[in-house]
Amino acid sequence: MKRLLVITIVIAGGIAALAQQQFPKSVIERTGGFLERPGKTKGRVVFVNTQKTVAIDELAPVAAQLSRTLHVKVELVSGAPVSIEKAKASVSSFQDAKAAIFIVENAEYQDPVLVSPEGRWAIVNVAPLSADKAKQPYIAARTRKEMARAFSMLCGAFDSTYSDSLMGTVSKPTELDAFTDFMPPMDVVGRVRKYLVKIGVPTQSLVSYRTACKEGWAPPPTNDIQKVVWNQVHQIPDKPITIEFDPKQDKGK
Repeated sequence: MKRLLVITIVIAGGIAALAQQQFPKSVIERTGGFLERPGKTKGRVVFVNTQKTVAIDELAPVAAQLSRTLHVKVELVSGAPVSIEKAKASVSSFQDAKAAIFIVENAEYQDPVLVSPEGRWAIVNVAPLSADKAKQPYIAARTRKEMARAFSMLCGAFDSTYSDSLMGTVSKPTELDAFTDFMPPMDVVGRVRKYLVKIGVPTQSLVSYRTACKEGWAPPPTNDIQKVVWNQVHQIPDKPITIEFDPKQDKGK
């Protein structure tokens, strides 16, 4: 079965973001693709980049992939440097943030990851990840992996039933290099999803573009398939339904 990669616009809390989903071509042609239904609850988790060693574009895939996998709002934003003492108070400075992971560069912290479940904050420190003077691609990859680990730990998943997973014990940054991907295993994803709902970060439901058009909240079409669906939903029928007046049925009213 042929599959078509479609980029859809996700509207959540008034903020548009890109999300990718793969569906059979026949489904895409019939539905116009899928959107995430805007939720009344605006909770989100933010990654706050405050360092300059790793380009922000290198970090963006973590937030984007977690958001797609979990169907929740996970966003990467920029912010001012933050200390451990100020981290908890800083979470509330980001609108609708229920938890925050700060990406810092501070040589005073020896640990690459610090997590405070009660305060709903975590810190990923680039300084120890680059202490061995590794090349830039390795530092960026290590940072992405620690971002995903910190996110999972913050959301109540410190380990996994899968052996040799990213959520296993990591005693030094070079051990991160053995992992080819930054995504945590699926049992961790399941636990994280349940935790996020509890702290006010809702799971967004997918609905078809056709349904969104019928309900009146769909954004304007962005491709030819969506244009066809949009026109089908909004067109005036060629043969409108007509009701003829019957005097006999009107008697006695």
